[in-house]
Amino acid sequence: SLSGLTVGSTLAGSKALVIDGVRPTVDSVSSPDADDTYGIGSLINVTVTFDDTVTVDTTGGTPYLELATGDTIRRAEYVSGSPGQSLVFQYTVAESDASTDLDYNGASALSLNGGSITDGADNPATQASLSLSGLTVGSTLAGSKALVVDGVRPGVVSVTSPNTTQTYYPNQQVHVHVSFNETVTATGKPFVELNADGDGGPARAVYSSGSPGENLTFVYRVLPDNRNGTLDYDGAGALMLDGGSIKDLAGNPARLALPGLGTPGSQLASRNIQIEGDIPSVVSVSSPDDDGAYGAGARINVTVAFNEAVRVDGSATPRPYIALNAGEDARAVYSSGSPGETLLFVYVVQPRDAADRLAYKGDLVGASAITATVGTPPPAAWHVLPSSGDPASLSGSSMIKIDTAAPAVERVWSPNATGTYTAGGTIRIVVDFSENVTVDTSGGSPSLTLETGDTDRAAAYASGSGTRALAFEYTVAAGDDSGGRPLDYAGTSALSLNGGAIRDVAGNAAVLALPEPGQAGSLAAESGLAVDAAPPRVVRVASTNAAGAYGAGEEIGINVVFSEAVVWPPEAASPSLALNAGGNASGTALYQSGNGTATLSFSYEVRIGDRTDDLSYNGTGALSGTMADPAGNPANLTLPEPGSSASLSGSSSIVLRGLAGPVAASAGASFTGPNTVRIEYSRPLGAPANYTGPVYGTITLANGGGERN
Repeated sequence: SLSGLTVGSTLAGSKALVIDGVRPTVDSVSSPDADDTYGIGSLINVTVTFDDTVTVDTTGGTPYLELATGDTIRRAEYVSGSPGQSLVFQYTVAESDASTDLDYNGASALSLNGGSITDGADNPATQASLSLSGLTVGSTLAGSKALVVDGVRPGVVSVTSPNTTQTYYPNQQVHVHVSFNETVTATGKPFVELNADGDGGPARAVYSSGSPGENLTFVYRVLPDNRNGTLDYDGAGALMLDGGSIKDLAGNPARLALPGLGTPGSQLASRNIQIEGDIPSVVSVSSPDDDGAYGAGARINVTVAFNEAVRVDGSATPRPYIALNAGEDARAVYSSGSPGETLLFVYVVQPRDAADRLAYKGDLVGASAITATVGTPPPAAWHVLPSSGDPASLSGSSMIKIDTAAPAVERVWSPNATGTYTAGGTIRIVVDFSENVTVDTSGGSPSLTLETGDTDRAAAYASGSGTRALAFEYTVAAGDDSGGRPLDYAGTSALSLNGGAIRDVAGNAAVLALPEPGQAGSLAAESGLAVDAAPPRVVRVASTNAAGAYGAGEEIGINVVFSEAVVWPPEAASPSLALNAGGNASGTALYQSGNGTATLSFSYEVRIGDRTDDLSYNGTGALSGTMADPAGNPANLTLPEPGSSASLSGSSSIVLRGLAGPVAASAGASFTGPNTVRIEYSRPLGAPANYTGPVYGTITLANGGGERN
């Protein structure tokens, strides 16, 4: 009996023996690649997953997985995964391979091929089971993935043309349709070589449209001197890539072989399209003039080259011309060159004509007046011109722009820092136009008149020709002042040419009107600049007292008003105002307040002995002190001329009567009979100017030998 053994005495308790005689089997077949269509040369990875770790030995050969790829079975060969549960096999799509849903080729598709797949390091002698028969649908390659294999190259089914059966002449177009057996994409400029080659050059129908699709359209432009006859392609090898490509959606390059001439797919000749290139025809249209922009009045030469010498009937009406895209009546009219192979046409640009790129918008008008120089009768020239955009066309060979719109000012601004500029400061002003302009200074230099106070200054043109932004420079001069407002120009017509010129590249003269000063786009609105190089000046002196007589001890307030605020540093002496007070000669009005403002207040106390019928200051230089405006301009302290309307005496009626003691009558004064004696006196000290109370005193009159009081 083994029932009494402890756990450690049992076989399982004392050993760790694993018995594995089970062969590894395949759990699933799948792919890490995206569901997609794979063409020739594409690499497809297939994973075979086992239910246990396996080891692959490729010493005797490499295992593979057969795939169902159409008529030819292909192999996906083992590449990696050992040791592990999932082994990776790779397959490269070959030409003619095809499958709408790639799968392995049956239950025995997995083959060792001389190699081995075993149960790993723990059981190397046990070979894995290679059978795929037990897999569920979802575990198969086709059931778990949607991989489409397309190794079949597309081929041409037919060649034909949708054009009407008729004769085609130089510069007319014939469309050629090449149909494939599946959808294709085209890149570049593949072409079909045609049988109409001649002295005018190769006859080729160049790819135009249709990609992606089964029918690609190629376009042939009949060239002068192309061979006459029935149009067809030039054999089975006529389709050429010329650096382009034609592929199906899987990326497989198309087979370029065309149906043999005369076979059912060769349908171009049956369209009975006739080519007639052997008549006077336009080879090219170009201009000898430089590429660039041209404005109103410009003369543009257009040369029309023919395949042979031609003659123009000068009496024909209208003269031959080419209609152009620059305007309803824009046309280049025949000028000279007959007889010859090249005729000159001339176009004169009219106001309001415009074209980003000059081109014609039709065929040669009046071509019947142009004939060959030989033949009886000589054949008339063919009127069709090379298609616009073609290298042989006007727009394809030249880049001529028609621009009759005058450039206009959009805004005026300054790159200078915001602030107030004083004498000697330089301000740069930029005038932005609606397009690039050039400045011609040979006859004079443009300028911009600025509003700078009593004297308007001009900012001189500095730079910017060839750009949209013209720069002007102005140096602040003494006396310039924008009046505390943002600096602006003097008006909408402030931009002046001065004999110079401002034009766009087409030669159109610029419109010089500026935005309204102060409005959007103006210098004042766009830049916060001010100019202050004018010294503050006295504009008015007046008393704050009411008109009347003032006695000793009374205060007289006087305001000195400047044109702008004035300041002085704390360490400077306060200003003072010298007055003409009458009896005591001059007096001094002392500063009270106003530092930092435009009005300085002074006060004067009437003294005993002051006497004047109209208080005034002591001349135009009566104001003393050291002061300046906030910009640092020293103040002009000159006062208005005494007696003028802005002076103290002209604006105020202040009478000083600083009287005291007896008043003596004038010596020798005498009168007889009833009479009136006028006595001047001062009101009581401290009484207001309109005091009407009693005045006490003694009047002594001498009357002969006696006196009367």
